[in-house]
Amino acid sequence: MQEIPMVTVYNKTDLIEGEFQPNLYPSIQISAVNEADVERLKAFLKEQVKAQMTYYEEWLDVTQTKELNQLQQRTLVESLNYDEEKNQYCVKGYRK
Repeated sequence: MQEIPMVTVYNKTDLIEGEFQPNLYPSIQISAVNEADVERLKAFLKEQVKAQMTYYEEWLDVTQTKELNQLQQRTLVESLNYDEEKNQYCVKGYRK
């Protein structure tokens, strides 16, 4: 059976008095009422997901719309750029 990746989110850090030592890793401490902490959580989760995946870079002809659509639906696309000289899309991202 494949192991399910796990992260621990310690919320309500705004209510902590004294020192707090997390005991589960990977973990992050946040206060959900703090917008900056919510953004840190999003970035943390994205990095944790990427760590479980493989980076890819693919060039697709403009006629390969089905393949492009599949990449956008089935992978974590980091960038999608059109190269006019090559008449192709460069897709970079992460896949399982």
